[in-house]
Amino acid sequence: FVDYGADRHGFLPLKEIARTYFPKGYTFHGRPNIRDVIKEGQEVIVQVDKEERGQKGAALTTFISVAGSYVVLMPNNPRAGGISRRIEGDERTELKESLSRLELPKGMGLIVRTAGVGK
Repeated sequence: FVDYGADRHGFLPLKEIARTYFPKGYTFHGRPNIRDVIKEGQEVIVQVDKEERGQKGAALTTFISVAGSYVVLMPNNPRAGGISRRIEGDERTELKESLSRLELPKGMGLIVRTAGVGK
């Protein structure tokens, strides 16, 4: 559980912790233990994935996403990226070519939203 400034602590599941928070040289032997990955008192950048509800605190993630009108930027998710499934045909091909020319920083992902066609 993470104190992120709200009345209740938020829940940060292991699967929502980006690899960048894992210790250097960490080797995976089966399922990792969260105590081996992050330590109490360690500062972690989180985003609320699901709001608090009832007696439960918010669900948190370290996979930050910043949604704009035309794109979604995912600064620490290198596997993220691509084009909305609703974009097809020549528009999709053009966007793929445009994306291939972009130089995103290492570890960053970008998704083109449907509204991004022709922009």
